[in-house]
Amino acid sequence: MEEKQQNLIEEVESVNDLKQKKQRTIKLVALTIFTLLIIAFFVFVLQFRIRYVSMTVEGWSMLPNFNETTESDEVRGDEVYVNTYAEIKAGDVVVIQSVALKESIIKRCIATGGQTVNICGRNKIGQKSVKISNYQTISINVYEEYYVEVDGKELDESYIIDTSDKKTMQKEFESFCIWKYKNGYALNMESEIKLTQNQIFALGDNRKASTDSSSVGPFNSSEIVGRVDFIIKYKTKYIQESLKKLSFIFIIK
Repeated sequence: MEEKQQNLIEEVESVNDLKQKKQRTIKLVALTIFTLLIIAFFVFVLQFRIRYVSMTVEGWSMLPNFNETTESDEVRGDEVYVNTYAEIKAGDVVVIQSVALKESIIKRCIATGGQTVNICGRNKIGQKSVKISNYQTISINVYEEYYVEVDGKELDESYIIDTSDKKTMQKEFESFCIWKYKNGYALNMESEIKLTQNQIFALGDNRKASTDSSSVGPFNSSEIVGRVDFIIKYKTKYIQESLKKLSFIFIIK
């Protein structure tokens, strides 16, 4: 009888030991997972701080996809987070520190190094003289419609406010012809240009209010700050103040 009791006690102790070992194992695994999550979080924060800079959109050149700063103290332009390590591809929205314009601008990359690009007209209806200086005018063809062409193919630019706005598209075409005339295309201002490997061609989505590659030519890769990866849409003052409080973690000004 005593032997049975002793065996029972040993079995109970063995079960308790197993339970305690299981509990210790669970605690250890939980602590390990928690530690790894903390490490992963700080690695993410570090990588974010290294890779990204934040900027507030100013100006109208990227409407309607990016909202600009307004005159109201309660509203600010979209906050964009720019990946300074990104490889730029056609279609990316990029921030450029333009040498020609002497300011930071946000535009859409239309073509990259090695590609050919042109702003073209279709269905010629006449010609017009355009004054490019006090002493010089050039003759430019006038078309029924205008479009952007990359590597010989017309772009589908659904992101533009209104591609049917002939006056705006014609002005862009004329600006590009003038730029080409001044840069060695005097005999054929409507020919395509081939980008070098360290160039991109970038245009604003709002062609009515954009100074871009149509008037200053391609941008060099050394001028590119990075690619816009994240957007905080049309910040209110409350959101802006909240982000500033978190800036020590996420935002580099």
